Amino acid sequence: MERRAHDVREFVMPVVCPVCGSHVAKEEDEAVLRCTGGLFCAAQRKQALLHFASRRAMNIEGLGDKLVEQLVDANIVKTPADLYDPSKCNFTALVNLERMGEKSALNLQAAIELSKHTTLARFIFALGIRNVGEATAKDLAQHFGALDNCWPPMRRVCSRCAMSGRWWRRASWIFSRKRITAPSSNNCARTV
Repeated sequence: MERRAHDVREFVMPVVCPVCGSHVAKEEDEAVLRCTGGLFCAAQRKQALLHFASRRAMNIEGLGDKLVEQLVDANIVKTPADLYDPSKCNFTALVNLERMGEKSALNLQAAIELSKHTTLARFIFALGIRNVGEATAKDLAQHFGALDNCWPPMRRVCSRCAMSGRWWRRASWIFSRKRITAPSSNNCARTV
């Protein structure tokens, strides 16, 4: 403390998220403060979408930082499920984004379509549940065996994480209409 300049202000830990204004909270066994806003918070929404689209998750090629930022800022995509909703994330919405031509929009739509055929383990990992990495996602996929067996326990777990409420209703709607196919665990254990 003696080496610090005398005019330096003391750091005060924030009590609200600087992005959305939600309260921040610290879990008992963790050292970090986290925004409690969930997907209401634009910063969390952007990171959730980036994780969902990442190579090891749903592998949506072309959905990077700049594009996710535009999709969230323009309120085109509010949850990962919105990527698969043609009334929200469609060609017209994509082509009107900055630096997004017709070819890029078509390529992104093709990548989103391709991501619909994934493994259960990748889908579970893509959900971004805290403390569920790739290995745990594979274990869960092996345990549950099929997507339909995952919903009740996953809904309980995710009611306490960023992807709750409206996200579950959207995800259930998408999967009930077979817009995304996640194979049984027999196909999930393989390394993709």
